[in-house]
Amino acid sequence: MINLPDHDNVMKWIETFKRQKKPAIFITLIGVIVLIIISYQYCGNSKLRNKISELRQNYLQEQNKVIQLQQQLQPFEQMARYLYPELEIAKALSKLTEDIKELQKMISKYEFTPMSSEIKEKLLANLKGLKESFEQERLSIEITYETWVLPNTRKFAQQLANLLSEAGLNVIGPKFATVYLASPSCPIEWGFSEDDTELMESLYQCLRILISPSQKHCTRASFQKGKMRIHFAGQVIFDPSGVVSIE
Repeated sequence: MINLPDHDNVMKWIETFKRQKKPAIFITLIGVIVLIIISYQYCGNSKLRNKISELRQNYLQEQNKVIQLQQQLQPFEQMARYLYPELEIAKALSKLTEDIKELQKMISKYEFTPMSSEIKEKLLANLKGLKESFEQERLSIEITYETWVLPNTRKFAQQLANLLSEAGLNVIGPKFATVYLASPSCPIEWGFSEDDTELMESLYQCLRILISPSQKHCTRASFQKGKMRIHFAGQVIFDPSGVVSIE
């Protein structure tokens, strides 16, 4: 039996095998050792090559992302240089970003925002309390808006009509083919008969939690008894809960 030395020096292993009396075994073991060494180096190099290839692929992907971002940023850089030529490009881009955020904020307030479930629940409870009185007086509520109002105002008018109808009140509209029903300086007009003033006041008070009061709101007490109208001539501005102001 061949006893290998207790160390990993390959050359000493070879010298040990040379001293053995069986050359065939010596040659066979040398071949095995060589094969092991070659296999280890090959596998190690293969793993290294795979790792290098993977890193190179990741690098190329990240490089492409940077190129795409640069291309997307180019129009903003041009705009920033045009608007703020006195500023360095980094500060110009920062100023442009602030302006865009402010513009988005201004636009978002004109986007239709449905009323929150909490507000709707309160409104329905209050409006249902008016149902009996409105039925006794055979009152109808017409919803209208000027033809030029924006889509968000039209959507709000429809939402209001649906709400009043869900509460059991008699609703007509909304109708949109209307022009100059109210003064341009009056964003919303509450129309009713003098005989129905108290009921219109009750309706107005109910809707205050949805439509913010304003001194610009107008009233027209020239309708025949039993007829009311809520007319939108301005643009509706929404807060996050769906409460509106009209300008």
